[in-house]
Amino acid sequence: MHIKGFLLLIGIGLILGHTSIHSASAHEEGPNLVKNPSLELSTTGSAPDEWLKGRWGVNKAFFTYPVLGHSSSRGARVEISEYTSGDAKWYFKEVPVTPGKIYVLANDYTANTQSYVTVQLRSSNNTYSYVDIAILPPSSAWTHVEKTITIPQDIVGITVFHLINRIGILNVDNYVLRIKETQGGVITTTSTDRFNEGLVTLHFDDGWKSISAHEEGPNLVKNPSLELSTTGSAPDEWLKGRWGVNKAFFTYPVLGHSSSRGARVEISEYTSGDAKWYFKEVPVTPGKIYVLANDYTANTQSYVTVQLRSSNNTYSYVDIAILPPSSAWTHVEKTITIPQDIVGITVFHLINRIGILNVDNYVLRIKETQGGVITTTSTDRFNEGLVTLHFDDGWKSIYDNAIPILNKAGIKSTQYIVSHRLTGFSGYVNKEEVLDMQAKGHEIGSHTETHQHLTALSEDDMRKEILDSRDDLLLIGASPVRTFAYPFGDYNSNTDSIIRNSRYYTSARTSNTGFNTKTTDKFLLERQPVTVNTSASQIKSWIDTSLYDKLWLILTFHNVDYTGSQYSTTPEVIQEVTDYLTTKKAKVVTTTEAIALMLQ
Repeated sequence: MHIKGFLLLIGIGLILGHTSIHSASAHEEGPNLVKNPSLELSTTGSAPDEWLKGRWGVNKAFFTYPVLGHSSSRGARVEISEYTSGDAKWYFKEVPVTPGKIYVLANDYTANTQSYVTVQLRSSNNTYSYVDIAILPPSSAWTHVEKTITIPQDIVGITVFHLINRIGILNVDNYVLRIKETQGGVITTTSTDRFNEGLVTLHFDDGWKSISAHEEGPNLVKNPSLELSTTGSAPDEWLKGRWGVNKAFFTYPVLGHSSSRGARVEISEYTSGDAKWYFKEVPVTPGKIYVLANDYTANTQSYVTVQLRSSNNTYSYVDIAILPPSSAWTHVEKTITIPQDIVGITVFHLINRIGILNVDNYVLRIKETQGGVITTTSTDRFNEGLVTLHFDDGWKSIYDNAIPILNKAGIKSTQYIVSHRLTGFSGYVNKEEVLDMQAKGHEIGSHTETHQHLTALSEDDMRKEILDSRDDLLLIGASPVRTFAYPFGDYNSNTDSIIRNSRYYTSARTSNTGFNTKTTDKFLLERQPVTVNTSASQIKSWIDTSLYDKLWLILTFHNVDYTGSQYSTTPEVIQEVTDYLTTKKAKVVTTTEAIALMLQ
């Protein structure tokens, strides 16, 4: 939306007004069309009534409400902590407008970065267009911005996005949208005001070589929105994949997210295996961090799995997300650090049970900042590499098969416990075993009460799962409980806000794949997952990277047994990793110990 160079579109008739530091003029004429304009009213307590959250592209955005407003007790905040593309914003629900009329729009803001005001216009045939009408500087004090726009023909509804499209924080309040009037009525032009004929000027500013949506590195996926199809029955550069005992059906095209074409996979009978659409393999560079993303709807749980090909043409697989059903199009975004000797990857968004999955809009690109590919600096790094062993869910096999190995080596772990499984759940540790692990130096962390997809819950249920799980652990004598791990790596701005504002937790771990630096957000920690397909040699290479680059490596384990289930590893792998950590004299710390080192 924000291209380098502003194009005055034929027929838009846009009139830019002034930016002022007062708001009187916006309140003198005609009714304000924005419902709940000062964001004071809230039925849920977590969002203002008649307002929506908006985010697209590759970024991590967090929405906070309420925050202290300008001239009232409530405003709204949007924050972007990581950015590759897109934007994020609060915006009021669309209001009807009249073509040809001039409207005043205004709001108050503070921001620690540049922000934009963009108008979304809906035509009578429900197509959308966008006009940027202000680029605003950072402002630590509340500032009033006011503009005008003439509504083009065939436009029936608009809303206003005051947005950010980079790392930073934006607070907003006091929105106005009203017809611009004089004492005599609506402003109109006269024959003396007009030119002899309509004029159009194209302005391209700054001398940019190209005007492109790909300012921050190319998307490596060919035909990423699945729009192109030579055959009509499958998108170009895409493949169908299925294995195991199941009946799978592949449908193309189906209605996509923001375009006319997406793809569907359906499993009608299931015993084993999975099914998926996936793009053809693309080359990657070991050691680089890649962002991968796509949009989906599904009536069942789905997985995002990366297939990695080594230089000797052997394959390995890493699950990086377990996603809840979603009837509305939902954006999923993760990162992965490419291991050594990996030369090509593709991404499987798959289902492995009876159900339907629709997919669209894939992204795979190197994670970049404004200056280029992310690298760590000496100030980002620790004094030495750190390694932390995370064991999730409180499986009994961890206590029986991993803890004795770690205890013998003098290595302490962080154990993330699902608190309601401590009593009467076969296959999980009980409270006595939790306390025994803690007595031997292992850290106890929270993994919710019942291990649900948090983003599928109401805010009250989110809060109960997150906070009451800690209380459950304290009640059995496990204290302190300072760190949290998201079940399925499933989080959003609401869960993040609950944890950050809890006063109890000092960190939280996601399922985002990568290493942590001293400047990593301690509430969005990244990890490397260990599954049934992860070899000891792969884990050793991660350890070597951590020690050499002075990064913090979190290794995440689940079951430790011989079942061969997806999220299991064997005691032999635990033993080999433990021996390697001892041989390399690696600094192995609990999560809380690492957080303390981040703050030094």
